[in-house]
Amino acid sequence: MGEKKARQADVRKLVGRARRGDGRAFEALIDSCRSKILYLALHYARNADDAEDCAQEAVLKVYRGIGKLKDVDAFDSWLHSIVKYTCYRRNGTMEKNTILLGGDSGARDAIMSIEEARTEFLPAEYAEDAEKRSFIMGLIKELNENYQEALLLFYFEGFSYKEIAATLGVNANKVTNDLKRARQALRKKIEEADGRVLASAAIPAGALPTLTRIYELDCLEAVTPDMEERLTEYAAAICAATVAAGAGGAAALGQGLGAKLAIGGASALLVAGIAAGVVASGDAVESAADQPAPARSVSEEPAEPPEPHPAPAPEAEPAEAPIATLADMIGAEGEAALLLLTGGAARGEVIAFAESIGAPQRGYAETLDGSTLSVYELTKQGKQLFVAAKESPETDTVEVAYRFGDAGEIPDMFEFISMFDK
Repeated sequence: MGEKKARQADVRKLVGRARRGDGRAFEALIDSCRSKILYLALHYARNADDAEDCAQEAVLKVYRGIGKLKDVDAFDSWLHSIVKYTCYRRNGTMEKNTILLGGDSGARDAIMSIEEARTEFLPAEYAEDAEKRSFIMGLIKELNENYQEALLLFYFEGFSYKEIAATLGVNANKVTNDLKRARQALRKKIEEADGRVLASAAIPAGALPTLTRIYELDCLEAVTPDMEERLTEYAAAICAATVAAGAGGAAALGQGLGAKLAIGGASALLVAGIAAGVVASGDAVESAADQPAPARSVSEEPAEPPEPHPAPAPEAEPAEAPIATLADMIGAEGEAALLLLTGGAARGEVIAFAESIGAPQRGYAETLDGSTLSVYELTKQGKQLFVAAKESPETDTVEVAYRFGDAGEIPDMFEFISMFDK
């Protein structure tokens, strides 16, 4: 427990410095959590190639958005959400998909107590034996996605119920419900496969649950040193580009993310290209600034000034790039701000965000439980973003959900309310 608090204190310091533009702190921050970023990307992307692409893209989003992160202690939850939804968008599973909030208010009998969460249902042998460890991870992958995610957040991330609820945008009842049922489902699969009943026992103070150890060892096996090195070099390349090219450097780097950044010798070329203001199809292009100026004798008379050329005709305005992702519509910073809102916000913050992206309010309703619901809409180039804010009379915190997809008719209020009830 002391080790966890020490790590949180270190992360808090690095996040604080990175928010103020300290590139070295940002590199150290990514270095401290690179294996976690890659393991999460492997979990959500399902294959190594996509996982590395998503991990790099997530790091760029963290770099762009960390200056707006208000709660330093929420960094781990914020990072998890960025990696998760970056993978989902890349796989196309976020299109017309909804981030669901609210959770399951029923199934109270399934809610797990703190004492129950501190019980062990897996003997230590399942962690230390490679074959048995692989067997457990295989069974976990057979569970539904909600259960897999509950186990990942609790045992791998080490999140509390409150942190899990904030990360997923659900209430604590749903977290405890899913976690208990996930443990029950996994235990049943193990007992069916092994032919024996597993006995529960209290976890000794300071000891790690067996499932936590299994996740740790699985991460060590799945995330290779080469993958970690490439991600660290990528973070360094982002910082170097910003230093070399000013504030626009990271934006220029982001434009080149259509193809995966080739870390290694090519990264130096890419950074040099950004510093010169040139990024073309991911290749560095030699600019006039790289060419040496021709030598001229001191006694040489300057040539007569050339005849003035007519001013070039103004070029036509370039067509807007098509919108494929949420970041295309509201920018990477807008996307990061929206992800922060989904963890809970004040009403004024939601209104300010809607105004900043030009999304007028399209609806208002009072729900059966006494909550009020406000809906904001932004439509652009055939794409549509709805942001719903639910205010409860019992708390000052506003729950936020959004849906991004192809433009269509505005749903009725019952559909928006259902976003918080599923």
